[in-house]
Amino acid sequence: MSTGMKRAGIQTWAMFADAYRELNSKKLFWISLGISGLVVVIMGLLGIDEEGISIGPWHLGFGMLNSSVLTPGDMYKQVFVNLGIGVWLSWASVILALVSTAGMFPEFLANGAIDVLLSKPIGRMRLFLTKYLTGLMFVGLQVLAFTLASFLVIGIRGGVWEFGLFVAVPLVTLVFSYLFGVMVLVGVLTRSTIASLLITGIVWFVLFLANSADGIVVHQHEFQLMRVEAIESKLRDLPADSTRRARTEEDLEKARSSAETWGLWATGMRMGKTVLPKTTETVDVISRVVRSSANLPESNEESNLADRDLGPLGARMSERDQRALQKRLEERFRARPLWWVLGTSVAFEAVVVGIAAGLFVRRDF
Repeated sequence: MSTGMKRAGIQTWAMFADAYRELNSKKLFWISLGISGLVVVIMGLLGIDEEGISIGPWHLGFGMLNSSVLTPGDMYKQVFVNLGIGVWLSWASVILALVSTAGMFPEFLANGAIDVLLSKPIGRMRLFLTKYLTGLMFVGLQVLAFTLASFLVIGIRGGVWEFGLFVAVPLVTLVFSYLFGVMVLVGVLTRSTIASLLITGIVWFVLFLANSADGIVVHQHEFQLMRVEAIESKLRDLPADSTRRARTEEDLEKARSSAETWGLWATGMRMGKTVLPKTTETVDVISRVVRSSANLPESNEESNLADRDLGPLGARMSERDQRALQKRLEERFRARPLWWVLGTSVAFEAVVVGIAAGLFVRRDF
């Protein structure tokens, strides 16, 4: 390694350590870590035996759900996927991380602090990227600590050593990075911690609304497709020249027309979401990968189309049809390619961070 590269490596590491010490000095790292530890302790207190679910020494009942139905190992893995990933890592810890890192760039660009750093023989782009990666490392370490603690709880309490859990570390950090990129851009533009946090929260809410709208549209499209299939199934058993057959054919045309309309809306929503970061889908990927690596069971309910009686708004859907619809929705969302979920989200982040880096490099401080 040349002397120049070695010097650059030492400079980068020094900036990295300095930025991390700055974050660490706010105590938020330890507060976040403490809350993560509390979540893991609660998870560790849970237990399951032949009598049902327990927390610490207390049995909660639920005799139908016992160790003969769900093994302790599977229970802990389910808790990790549903509570750990579904609630803590994908929402609560991301909010804490955004609050913790909101002031990084505004304070970095404050008069005085930036002047000292720019006086050193360090490229502005390297300075910017080092600061950015420090924010990601802050979150990555939090997720790693939580995942490691969960891994130990599942291994010790459940008797299963599931290394697949660690896939959550890079993917949860990736989810955070989508929002962190927006926060950095706003921070460079406004130099305001409050504005960075507020606008990032608004962007996250907009992404949530877009995802909810996408879910509703896809739900309606699949429902109409099921309705078409159900009517076609009934039509096969009706006499060729009966009055009932004529009415059923009319219903079929209406259902096909409605399915086509919802299909166009679903395509439009997906095209619109292509340019946006997909936080919810990325969390779904994490749950899917962890569930697959942990060999957690999937629903395999089957449904007989001929027995269906789907009302226009789904009001007469049986419980079995509702489960079948849910399964179709899950399969449809899972069919979305990984490159679309992660690739387009990373592309969004690259564009946003690229703009922020360009502004940082060109700005006259």
